[in-house]
Amino acid sequence: MTRAARLCFIAALSMLANAVAASPSLAGKSVYLMRGLWDVSTGLDDLAAKLKRRGMTAVVKSYTDEAELTEAAIRGYKSGSGCPIVIIGHSLGADAAVRMAESLEKATVPIALLVAFSPASARTVPPNVARAVNYYQTDSIWNYVYAKAPGFKGTLRNVNLAKDTAIHHFNIEKNPKLHAETIRAIASLPSTCALGATPPLAKSAHPSAGK
Repeated sequence: MTRAARLCFIAALSMLANAVAASPSLAGKSVYLMRGLWDVSTGLDDLAAKLKRRGMTAVVKSYTDEAELTEAAIRGYKSGSGCPIVIIGHSLGADAAVRMAESLEKATVPIALLVAFSPASARTVPPNVARAVNYYQTDSIWNYVYAKAPGFKGTLRNVNLAKDTAIHHFNIEKNPKLHAETIRAIASLPSTCALGATPPLAKSAHPSAGK
């Protein structure tokens, strides 16, 4: 490669890096993902990798690390560098995601988006959450829906995927279509900590989605 070609290549890389850093749809978002029992929720690792490739900050832990992630989210919020906050969980990790949201409510920390994949129990979403989506299946043992806690003024959607026979509790968090839908939802979030600035959730694009 000639010197001129090398300079052009370096300049192109610099322009690409600056474009990603400046993009309001990618930069500055803090995503916390929690796996279920025995860390079998490997689809969340794949989802986190996709988010990182798009310039987002994504941390994957076990549901047992809920307290650690809560403290990290509070630190990021107070520093002004960890907003907006997104929490994602699968199975017991989904339960932990709601508990984390409840802990953050006590710390007056807003959450832009909470995503649950086949939660292990029914939960109520606290009022500090602007948008919440719960992917579940009525024909599953884990057929739990979420409800609004008192004071909740955001958007809550329970998306029933029972019609998709290829999806079940142990692979729902690995589904590429649900990954794409989740990434679009995160990318649409404004880079702000303000709870009221979050737009409503779009209808699920998954072909089997029902109420």
